[in-house]
Amino acid sequence: MKRLTTLVGCLLIAALALSGCSSTSATAEKAEGFTGTTELPSGTVGILNNLGSSETLTHWQNTATDALGKVGWTAVVADGKGDPAVYAQSLSSFVQQKVDGIIILGGFQTGPIAEPLRAAHDAGIPVLALGINSPDPDKLITAQYAPDDAEFGVVLGNYLKEKLPAGSEWVALTLTAQEGANAPNVAAVEVLEPAGFPRVGTVDLNISGDIPSQVSKGATDLLRAHPDAAALMTCCDFTATLSAPALAEAGYPDVINAVRYDNLSILDLIRAGKPVVTAGANTDTSILIGIDQLLAYKASGTAFDVNAQEGVAKFVVIDKDNVPAEGFYFDPQEQIETFLTKWKAEYK
Repeated sequence: MKRLTTLVGCLLIAALALSGCSSTSATAEKAEGFTGTTELPSGTVGILNNLGSSETLTHWQNTATDALGKVGWTAVVADGKGDPAVYAQSLSSFVQQKVDGIIILGGFQTGPIAEPLRAAHDAGIPVLALGINSPDPDKLITAQYAPDDAEFGVVLGNYLKEKLPAGSEWVALTLTAQEGANAPNVAAVEVLEPAGFPRVGTVDLNISGDIPSQVSKGATDLLRAHPDAAALMTCCDFTATLSAPALAEAGYPDVINAVRYDNLSILDLIRAGKPVVTAGANTDTSILIGIDQLLAYKASGTAFDVNAQEGVAKFVVIDKDNVPAEGFYFDPQEQIETFLTKWKAEYK
């Protein structure tokens, strides 16, 4: 899969012993042109990518690393491998390193990682959940910035209502273990079923298991059990590259694969004429809002605005009619430059 891997400056790779997980460290020289009045100290951010094999999470990771590098900050990145035990190890390592902030990318449950989250709180290290919303009943997360996960399912549901024949059945690959990842499926049911489009089957994925085989087998099993299904709704960004060819090989080449995020691999499938549609959003902006809030906290002690995401997200369903000829629908570099312009005006 293609991934945006732009890093400004020099890249330092260091292996860290983390008892089953590994980290990389990236730093860069601060960009020129900072003309503001507020001194921005140097800093280090621990970034936990919950599932390094996810194209979207790795894309967000690269956006965060790139943006932090442009202000001269260091990013220490760990791959959580979809395993809460690894999440906990990585978070504990960040706390031990006394980072200035922690960013968690991807949905999660706070329960299995409550101990290192509390340790971060006790150490005065803010923890931000970015990109996907996660339940936080014990208020262990400093702030969360992400588009409304359910809205992806709403826009896809409304799209399918218009495109599918009346009364069409559909099936879904779900991820019930992660509330944010599963929210689009729940929302799509609420849009489609009252309109007469029943969901007739689901397969629930185990994120820490063998995802490729689960997706391919789950998709084909669903269609064999429900051969009249016109669409497959999936939880995640990584499914279409697996489900679309699997369904074609199994004799279901016209089933619509409905996913979320405007990954390059998904957009390439649409450009190639495959039966794929995706709900896209300007998700990089959520990552950058988190970094913006962290910089303000470090520079001036400004409290985190937990409502900074409100009114920011833009959603669109991307299909063969509006897919860009190349690149992303929502350009990550344009989003980074918007924030960099702001930071250059504020900080020196």
